[in-house]
Amino acid sequence: ERSAVVNLNEAMFKEKVLGGKDEWLVAFVAPWCGHCKRLGPEWEDAAKQLKGEFKLAMVDATVETSLAQRYGVSGYPTIKLFPPGGGSPTDYPGGRTASDIVNFCSDRLDATQKARPPPEVTSQAVFDEQCSEERGGLCVVAFLPHILDDQSAGRNARLQQLQDARKKVGRTFKFMWVVGGENSEVEEKMGLGFGFPALVALSPAKKRFAVMKGTFGSESIASFLQQVLQGKESTSEIKPWPLKWRKVPEWDGKDAAPPQEEDVDLD
Repeated sequence: ERSAVVNLNEAMFKEKVLGGKDEWLVAFVAPWCGHCKRLGPEWEDAAKQLKGEFKLAMVDATVETSLAQRYGVSGYPTIKLFPPGGGSPTDYPGGRTASDIVNFCSDRLDATQKARPPPEVTSQAVFDEQCSEERGGLCVVAFLPHILDDQSAGRNARLQQLQDARKKVGRTFKFMWVVGGENSEVEEKMGLGFGFPALVALSPAKKRFAVMKGTFGSESIASFLQQVLQGKESTSEIKPWPLKWRKVPEWDGKDAAPPQEEDVDLD
């Protein structure tokens, strides 16, 4: 089984940690260090629980000596939190059990998620990272109207409703969105022929889904998801699993360009 922990060399560190958009928690370790050996399985367990949500990495400081020097690593393990885009790291203040690490990262996520809209499913890889049996939990996919129908103001208002609902139900659910009509195979499986916006909750572990009925708003979404958690919504089997998502360009945040009108010569 593949490790959920990313092992970084200097080139990868530069690309992923300093050049990426995510926060990273990085443990600088040495192979001979007893505390590092004890941390290893806890780090792996935490990384599995946080997969697709928070990035955990390890650096072998005895090999990547220049990285260790640059960040003043003198004892092992040294754990540092790196902000998105390569700012100065801070020392990790928490404990070293998997639950300590997960709790720390969850608090960070709660703070950042409040400011960050749910991701758009632009490919199979994006969906799989957010929603898989391995990751566990439940997934919420909103199918939003085409940008020609909603324009950016309408779409941003709907994304805000999703964010507000997410705050109400907590991190049990992983939220994401797609443009309705772009994944007809998935929509057909879920019986979403009634127009957009639409919203489904699905369990990758049970391979079952429930479709929200009623208006699309933060209160109604939160109420529907509470019902799902309590087993009060009727669910259907997803078959075949996994769902297949098309690769589509990411929304650029802008309004749709009006369709070009052709000059028609009526003479």
